[in-house]
Amino acid sequence: MAVETAEGLALAPKAVGGHAERSGRLGLGTLTAYGAGSLVQDVTNFALNNLLLFYLTIVCGLSGSAAGIALGVALVLDSFVDPLVGCRTTAARATAGAIPGCWPAPSHS
Repeated sequence: MAVETAEGLALAPKAVGGHAERSGRLGLGTLTAYGAGSLVQDVTNFALNNLLLFYLTIVCGLSGSAAGIALGVALVLDSFVDPLVGCRTTAARATAGAIPGCWPAPSHS
């Protein structure tokens, strides 16, 4: 919610804990747009994963179980590698106040 000054000018919303205050609930159109964007990504990932599974079983000759285990191992490794890569990129672009090596310093307000 914008704050009005004595002159009637609207100021930016108050920041609470480093985040802007919400002006209210999101509308149906906004939620639909976010859902549509997520749907495109999910359908693409589903298609690519099925293509990879088909390739592993038909072209490479792996059994369905072995192909599933290979994809599962890749997902588990990805869940560990992604935060480490994010940590390294954050450290590479560290600004004043960031803890060297990983996470940004907490704000004390």
